[in-house]
Amino acid sequence: MSNYNFSHLSLPPTADPCDACAIVREHGVCIIRQAISSKMAVLLDNIVMELEYTEIFTHNRNSIVFDKLTQRVGRLIIKAPVFIELLTHPLILEIWHSYLSTRMVCSSFASHSLLPSYNRYAWHRDFPYWIEGVSFPSSPLAVQTLWVLSDFSPENGATAFLRGSHINNVDVSVHLQHDEQIIATATPGDAILFDARTYHTARPNTTSQRRRCILVSYIQPFVTPMEDMRGQLSKIQDPSQLVSSLLAASARHPVDIHT
Repeated sequence: MSNYNFSHLSLPPTADPCDACAIVREHGVCIIRQAISSKMAVLLDNIVMELEYTEIFTHNRNSIVFDKLTQRVGRLIIKAPVFIELLTHPLILEIWHSYLSTRMVCSSFASHSLLPSYNRYAWHRDFPYWIEGVSFPSSPLAVQTLWVLSDFSPENGATAFLRGSHINNVDVSVHLQHDEQIIATATPGDAILFDARTYHTARPNTTSQRRRCILVSYIQPFVTPMEDMRGQLSKIQDPSQLVSSLLAASARHPVDIHT
C-alpha cells in the first residue's frame, strides 16, 4: 500500500540545509514545509491561472496537451518578475549548492497543471536521465524543486516517489514490489526537493479542480540545459549577478568557426 506519510522526509522552513541534503541523499526526496508563505503561493497560483487562460485562448497550442490532460506554461521568469524569487530562493539554493554544485545553472522553469480526469501513471526519471544508452556518473547531474501552488492530495494527482530509487538502477517494478512508493501530500507554499534520478509519477486527478505546481530544474554547469534559459536573460531588466549566473550567462555556446 502507498504511504501518504511524508513526516519523516519533511523539514520546516528554518531547517539546516545539511539536514535536507542528508534526507535527499538517503531517500531521493525531501519536503520543505512552507518554504514560501501561503499568501505568496496564492499570488503565484493566480498568475499561473491567468497565463494558462491567456495561452489557451491565444492559441498557444504548445502550452497544453489535451489528450494527456495537462498544461504547461514556460518562460515564467520573463512573464512575471515575481517568479525570480523562486529561482533564487536562499534556502533552496543553499541546499542545492551543497548537494549538486555552487556553479549549477537552471535547466528549466515552468508551471505544470493536471486537469480534472487526468488518469495516467508514468514512472520516470527527469532530464537528463531519460536519455537511453548512456552510462551516467554516480554523482548527481540534476535536481528538481517542485513548488506547490495548490493542495497535493491522493485524490488530485499528488506526485508519488519511489524512495531510494536514485541510488541504484533497479527496475521500477522491484521498488513497487517492496512498497517503496510514497505520495507527497502537500499544501500551497511547500517545496518538494528531489534528485532527478528518483523515479516519480503524477497520480490520477479525480477531483473537479486543476492541480498546479511550478517545476524548477537545476543542473551541473557542464550538462546541456533542457531549455534556453540564457536566451531569457536579455529580457530581464537589470538582472542580479546571481540571476545571471543561474541563467548561465557565462556559459560557452557553440559558434561557427570560419576557415
